Amino acid sequence: MKAVIARSNWLSRLPVLFDDGDYGRAAMLVVMMAVGAGLEALGIGMVVPLVGVLSSEDASAAHPWIQEIYRMSGLASWSAFVMATAGALFLAFFIKNAYLALFAYMQARFIFRRYARLSTRLLESYLTAPYVMHLQRNSADLIRNLTNEVNGFVTGVLVPGLTFIAECLVVLAIAGLLIAIDPAIALAAVAFFGGAVLVVQRLLKPLLRRVGHDRIAQSSSAIRWVQQSLGAVKEIKLAGREPFFLDAFRTAIERYAIASRTFATVNSAPRLIVEMLGVAGVVLMLAFAPGTKELVPVLALYALAGIRLMPSFTRMFAATNSLRFYYPSVAALAGDLQGIASHTSTAMPVKLRVRSLPQAPAIEVRDLSYRYPEEERMALSGVSFTAPAGSVIGIEGPSGAGKSTLVDVLIGLLTPLSGQVRINDVPLDQLRDDWQRVIGYVPQVVYLLDDSVRRNVAFGFDDESVDDARVWRALEAARLAKCISALPGGLDGAVGERGTKLSVGERQRLGIARALYTDPCLIVLDEPTSALDSVTEREFTETVSGLAGKRTLIIISHRAALLDLCDIRVSLKGGKLERVHDRNPTT
Repeated sequence: MKAVIARSNWLSRLPVLFDDGDYGRAAMLVVMMAVGAGLEALGIGMVVPLVGVLSSEDASAAHPWIQEIYRMSGLASWSAFVMATAGALFLAFFIKNAYLALFAYMQARFIFRRYARLSTRLLESYLTAPYVMHLQRNSADLIRNLTNEVNGFVTGVLVPGLTFIAECLVVLAIAGLLIAIDPAIALAAVAFFGGAVLVVQRLLKPLLRRVGHDRIAQSSSAIRWVQQSLGAVKEIKLAGREPFFLDAFRTAIERYAIASRTFATVNSAPRLIVEMLGVAGVVLMLAFAPGTKELVPVLALYALAGIRLMPSFTRMFAATNSLRFYYPSVAALAGDLQGIASHTSTAMPVKLRVRSLPQAPAIEVRDLSYRYPEEERMALSGVSFTAPAGSVIGIEGPSGAGKSTLVDVLIGLLTPLSGQVRINDVPLDQLRDDWQRVIGYVPQVVYLLDDSVRRNVAFGFDDESVDDARVWRALEAARLAKCISALPGGLDGAVGERGTKLSVGERQRLGIARALYTDPCLIVLDEPTSALDSVTEREFTETVSGLAGKRTLIIISHRAALLDLCDIRVSLKGGKLERVHDRNPTT
């Protein structure tokens, strides 16, 4: 019963990894496989008349049906008939191999199109998934799925699956040919080989499943330790902790290697087993078959069929092992695609005509509460306040007070457990997509592309659509234009991996320029001056002051200079609203 359930789960998960158009292409490949299998059987079947012709000195010594073909051919001599038969065999094999080469191209095109499409779909799923998913999942698992597991599905499931089908058709075609010529020997050979293969597969199945799951777990662990080691390399070197991180990575990668080594060893066994069985079959056939001259063509046929079938059995054996070993890849990819798709909103948003407003959007928060999945403590509880259009909203409080959570709800990354956020008196959940398009966000730690200044400011825009004048205006507003002008290459100058060619303060201001590039209606500043010196902070504060009234601003900060600019100061503690200070209360 468990085996039936396992097979059912295997089949039910596979369709998630394919697109609708793939089924037609796969069906075409199966048809091509069937034709190829027929050509394989035809090529082997033609050996019988050739051997019969070669083993006869003239037409009178040949088998009656060969004599009939010779008579119908109209050839002048027996030697000419021998040459014609050999030429026909060569032509048949040429046509067969040319067709199989075409099939190999069609199969490779299908496989690698699927690889590219599946990778793109998976990354699209991660990027469009609810933000909370990224808070719950380790990025090492996502990277593993996008690299190792997509490759594992293609090379360990899709390719072996197609190979298994193709070789099954070849085996069936050749077995049909053998049964038609000598049913008793053919059926005995099928029973002998088939029984031996089933016994071996049954014995190997639990081992392959176990090492397959171990491979996928250790792959994630290895990637995680690489990320952590390179991400904290400065602290690691200063503290002399290299051995700890190296040992942790070594443990994970060695366990991954053991799982892969076990699979490679098991996967090499089919060739040896099939070869041994093939030799045993030939010995048995020679031992029990009568040694007559008439049997020579049949023995030649079986010998050639055995030579062709042994690789087929080997590939089928290896394909089955691969499917079992890489099944966890299917489970991981299908689970992510299904799980993320079930949480992705498909509702059409109401258009927010924020550009038609004289200033910027008004924000109203009504009794807002939020709790992270699988957490018992409320991150926000009963938060309410109102901010008119063009306000500067300051959010303050100790660490863990819920400041970042509140902002994530306000900008639509998190959906509240209860309560409501209204933008220009429209519920946020009705205009989430449009709302997020008019937000400029500056995180506490700005992620910079290992690319030019231009591409870091015009973040995510095609080169053709980038407006350099707008880039310079954003840099000027962020007090960074003078610095960039002095860089070799100007806007084309590289910032280095994670901005290593810039100072910490310059990286932060480049993030501010990025937020300003799209001329947003709402700007969110998450501890924007935490890495700035006092002079730069003062310049930045002046920039923020100049933006006040033109846009709605949300500032998370502990710095008094920035909080003094705020029209409304929202103080949080333990996820609850401690107080709201409105500098310009409505009378």
